[in-house]
Amino acid sequence: VQPQINARLWALLCEMGLSNTDFVTRTTGCPNGCARPYMAELAFVGSGPDMYQVWVGGHPAQSERTAVEVPSLFKMKLDDLEATMEPIFAMYKTQRLAAEEAFGNFCYRVGVPAIEEYIAKYELGSWRAMGDPFGPEAVATDATVGITSDVLAKVEEEASKRGYDAPTLIDALLREALAIE
Repeated sequence: VQPQINARLWALLCEMGLSNTDFVTRTTGCPNGCARPYMAELAFVGSGPDMYQVWVGGHPAQSERTAVEVPSLFKMKLDDLEATMEPIFAMYKTQRLAAEEAFGNFCYRVGVPAIEEYIAKYELGSWRAMGDPFGPEAVATDATVGITSDVLAKVEEEASKRGYDAPTLIDALLREALAIE
């Protein structure tokens, strides 16, 4: 199940513009802890057929502290993985203190009560209207650049993965490549 969960989480992170986010995740079918799920930044611990407890806030180095159970997510249905994790990832994206703040550190810092409150008020899909405080600012274009339709399609796809529009991604890439500030 872990490879499928990882693939689904990765797809969601990419869709939300968090493709550069790395964190330790573990999944186990039982709560005995043999797979050390409680050490992960994000853990799914079996609580019934195709149901999992969600644990967050473990240390990125898997030391110093363990994850904490999210009580409202004690029996998350595996089919609801994306809908369950989207608000947590949206909160992380918009409220982290630095682009490099680890997911586990963020969850530990804000605490499970704040995460549960955010989940309760969150509307699915609303991350699209939220800015990324660490992403490039959207640019207003004043020019037209000719590129082939296949390149444009790829640029639009990659921009979407990062939570940008195509002009903003092109501007950011060119500024980096040409050392323009």
